[in-house]
Amino acid sequence: MRHGAYARFITSSWVYTIGFWMQRIGIGWLTWELTRSGAWLGAVAMAYALPAIILTPFAGAIADRMDRVRLLRRSQALQFLTGLVLAGFTLAGLAGVGLIIVIAFTLGILESMATPARMTIAPNLVPKEDLSGAIGLNAVSFNSATFIGPAIAGAAIAGIGVGWTFAISAAA
Repeated sequence: MRHGAYARFITSSWVYTIGFWMQRIGIGWLTWELTRSGAWLGAVAMAYALPAIILTPFAGAIADRMDRVRLLRRSQALQFLTGLVLAGFTLAGLAGVGLIIVIAFTLGILESMATPARMTIAPNLVPKEDLSGAIGLNAVSFNSATFIGPAIAGAAIAGIGVGWTFAISAAA
């Protein structure tokens, strides 16, 4: 954390991952509330996963040839806009399962493109002698966010509703 660029990156990455998991939980919750169907929950999960299955091999090659910071910024800007659309439609009572599937698929594409860049940016931000610590901190950051994000999402959904949970996750 003594390297300023890495400290900013890992902190923002942690906040982003918490927001990502809040959104994933919220989307599952909203899908269930709208459909009461395990089949629709599975369809939404497939919409998230399909881009990763198809795009990940190509996304790594793209990340190797692009400016990783620019790739992450673009991806997160588009994820922010997608999250705002989801929050707006949900708060207006206009969200349906079709919109959820389109949003999940879009987020799956964006996340598939951003993940290789996010996973490989640490060597650009810390000297070689601090790299093992940075990689370890990346793992701690990700794993703690996968626990904290759903917990915050559950409390937010119960307290302020799923639409506002989407707004908070978009801000993250």
